[in-house]
Amino acid sequence: MKNNEGGMTLIEVLATLVLLSLISGIIWSAILISTKFNIAENSTLHLQQESNYIIAELQRIHRKCDSYTIAITKNAIEVSECKNDKLENLPEYIGVISQGYEYGPEITEIVTPAKDDLRINNLILTDTLNSERNRKRHVEVSTVISRYITEDGTN
Repeated sequence: MKNNEGGMTLIEVLATLVLLSLISGIIWSAILISTKFNIAENSTLHLQQESNYIIAELQRIHRKCDSYTIAITKNAIEVSECKNDKLENLPEYIGVISQGYEYGPEITEIVTPAKDDLRINNLILTDTLNSERNRKRHVEVSTVISRYITEDGTN
């Protein structure tokens, strides 16, 4: 009498479990690596967007104000004392441009756009909102903002 059972042996079950755990481990590792990479790239992208916003705001202020004071501190970038020959003070161009990151180098400068260009050498934005590992993530920007005056005296 032959015993033809169609079941699986213990070794076959163990081999199947080992293969499934290897495959699921590889898939899980790929998901974790891609998630960490995505978080890091999002952090860098936010820093780049913030630096673009800062430069755009400084260009707008440089065009509208006859003189202003820019202060870059560790915690914020701020413009004050924006004056125009038509209006004594332009309140819409005064205030904090950016905060929430770490900025450097620290400067305080009075700018007269008709005479001076605004030169920002190596403005560094560092991400401090995320974990300590992302603290090393930073963007460095250098720019010169000019204001051209036409022959009729307009900007």
